[in-house]
Amino acid sequence: MVDFFEFFGLKPKFQIDIKELKLLYYEKMRQFHPDMQIDASDQEKEETFNLSSINNDAYKTLKDFHLRLKYILDTFYPGDEAPSKSLPQLFLMEMMDMNEELMELKMDFDEVKASKMRSEIEGKLEEMKASVQAEIEDSIVSETDGVTFDKINEYLLQRNYLLRALENMKAE
Repeated sequence: MVDFFEFFGLKPKFQIDIKELKLLYYEKMRQFHPDMQIDASDQEKEETFNLSSINNDAYKTLKDFHLRLKYILDTFYPGDEAPSKSLPQLFLMEMMDMNEELMELKMDFDEVKASKMRSEIEGKLEEMKASVQAEIEDSIVSETDGVTFDKINEYLLQRNYLLRALENMKAE
């Protein structure tokens, strides 16, 4: 598997310069564009196509804050084990209460309650993101301890849960 940071010549960091990433992406795009390989052999064209595909995947992943965090967890998580998929008990209890409210809304929809609930969830998402961003502000991945990786993992799991709740509300 190709290291996306290495592919662009970037130091693995949680926060990256998106403008720099975009310039590197365009540079590689010109380098690996199929039109630039007209006289190349079939093998060279295939290799260029693969590199172009990696360029697109790497850019898409690294430019998005959450995809980048997930990629870093999947690629650089310390130790031999994968990140835990369990959530803190307090969060799960809060989600049980929220799910009850969602079920009540499904049975007897009230736009005012739904709007308030959406705002609360969106506020919690913003608060959680700000907290994790403060935790990793200028951190280099290789210098990050397991506790911070676990906090990032927990954030991503909680975020997914809350995003699903928002999606369920839209289905109404």
